[in-house]
Amino acid sequence: MTVKRVALILIVLIPIFSSGCTSAPSNEKALRDPALSEGLTASGWIMFEGKKYSLSEIYKAGTYDEKDFESTNTVTGSDDKAHQGLTIFINKKTGSLFIKAKVGDLNWMEYKVAENK
Repeated sequence: MTVKRVALILIVLIPIFSSGCTSAPSNEKALRDPALSEGLTASGWIMFEGKKYSLSEIYKAGTYDEKDFESTNTVTGSDDKAHQGLTIFINKKTGSLFIKAKVGDLNWMEYKVAENK
C-alpha cells in the first residue's frame, strides 16, 4: 500500500470511529428536556379547571417534596395524557401543576398552562 492510500483510509475511518465515541445526553439534559426523560414525551398534558396544562419539566427524586405544593384534591384521569390516578398538586407561587410519578430516578413532573395558538 502506498502512503497516499493509507492516509486516505485513515481520513475516512477516523471520523467513522470517533462518531461512535460521543457521550449520551447527561442526566441534567434529560431532566430539562422531557423528550429525553425515560421515554416520556413533551406532548403530555393535564386538563384542570377548564385549562390545558402541558408537560414542562421533569425533576429528579428529592428535588421537591409534597410539602412544597398544595393538593388540588383531584387526580389525573382519562382526559389527561399523563399517568392515571395520581394526585395533582399546585405550586401557588407559579400556578404550575405537579404530579408525582415514579419513573426511574425521576418523579416530579411540572405542567404549565398551554399557550393558545
